[in-house]
Amino acid sequence: MANIKKIKIGSIEYDIKDVVSGYITGINSSDVTTALGYTPYDASNPNGYTSNTGTVTSVNNVSPVAGNVILSIPTDTNDLTNGAGYITSSALNNYVTTNTVQQIISAKSIVGTDAVSGDSTQANIFSALSTQSSTQPDSWKGRMMVGAKNVTFLMGAFNGMAGLGAHSWTDSASGSGAAWDNVYINPDGDKAVYIGGYAWRKAAGWFRVQNTGGNSGGTVQVNKGTISSADWKDVAYKGENISDFNNNSGYITSSALNGYATETWVGQQGYLTGITSSDVTTALGYTPLQNTATGTDSLTISGTASTVGNSTNVGYLSQATSTNTAAFGRYARATNGGSSAFGASSNASGAYSVAMGSNATASAAGAIMLGGGANSEEKTFKVALKKTSAQATDEASGLFKLLDSDGTIPAGRLPNAITSTQVTIATTDWSSNTCTKNVTGVTATSDVFVAPAPTLANIKVYSEANVFCSAIGSGTVTFTCETTPTTSLTVNIGVN
Repeated sequence: MANIKKIKIGSIEYDIKDVVSGYITGINSSDVTTALGYTPYDASNPNGYTSNTGTVTSVNNVSPVAGNVILSIPTDTNDLTNGAGYITSSALNNYVTTNTVQQIISAKSIVGTDAVSGDSTQANIFSALSTQSSTQPDSWKGRMMVGAKNVTFLMGAFNGMAGLGAHSWTDSASGSGAAWDNVYINPDGDKAVYIGGYAWRKAAGWFRVQNTGGNSGGTVQVNKGTISSADWKDVAYKGENISDFNNNSGYITSSALNGYATETWVGQQGYLTGITSSDVTTALGYTPLQNTATGTDSLTISGTASTVGNSTNVGYLSQATSTNTAAFGRYARATNGGSSAFGASSNASGAYSVAMGSNATASAAGAIMLGGGANSEEKTFKVALKKTSAQATDEASGLFKLLDSDGTIPAGRLPNAITSTQVTIATTDWSSNTCTKNVTGVTATSDVFVAPAPTLANIKVYSEANVFCSAIGSGTVTFTCETTPTTSLTVNIGVN
């Protein structure tokens, strides 16, 4: 074939390389998978894939149409695998049919398959009674019965209440000798039996019985309740004699009283069984004073009987008439709370006042009077210094105040305070061996103390010249010397 360089289409001529650009000259397997986007399955079916559903058991190529495939379909279930687990009628053996159930309901009982030993009658395993006799309201209704031969356990309604019971017969065939029998719960076990009140979770009220001692017995426990009453004769396994019990309280018998005094023996010894006031005065040899006070924690001896609390009267016609008061002495009176009177005719009428001494009077609150005087100033302390029986009322009569209401000592009750000053005596101050210096506060009656200033040189000059205070006047102190000092002196002066 000639090497074509150009091609003409219609009236237009093209360069061949422009026309065939992008065309392929062949393909391979990679081109196919790239174009499809997946790898196609080999037609030889190397993995044994098939488009048929189910399992093909046979394939026949028969007429009328050549090439058609006819499948042979099984017609019996035993030709198939029982993947769903279907059962056959033989698997229903030992199941109860509907007819059998209806017969049981009609018969109201399930009859045991084993004959009771010694009796050809089969045991009733279950029996239900749906009616209750109207003439016998205490009969069972809706009863379920479990048991054999002469003993049965019953559950149902009895006398209008849910009940459990046990019945026995002397002859079950004839029903003679019918009687109630004991009910045993968990008779051969050692676990507790809980009855009532959420017993399963041991909440609310419950009754617990448990055998904790094997053949020797067990315990009974009641929660949120008490055994209100019980007849001792109905209690089983009880002790009949005191000796059957452990004497943990240490009770004694009559033999333990040997050697002890009896009431009869004591009565024969002439011991006193009581005493009288006469017995007391005879034994003392005098008549004791009697507390006639009626107030709480109060005492009255020979005084007016106190009727208030915490008061004390001692003395003829003494009176403590208010709480926390005390009156000691003939005619002593304490009439205000917290007051105290000591002495004949003493009188403390101010609150918390004290009157001490014959005829002492404290009439103001907190006043203290010591001696035969009168104090009418609150919170002051006065003392009476006198020789007569008349009551002191002022200093002229012997009454002096020792403390003011502010706790200070009154002016004039103590010596005057000492004042000190210092003077210098120059050599030119001396005239005819005397010298007068002005000192403030000095009077003609003052007490004056003089001494040289405490230096060695000053003391030596003072002592060698024999200087001393020779006179005092109003505002002046005069010094005298034996020889005139040749140097100045410093002198300390104290004035009282």
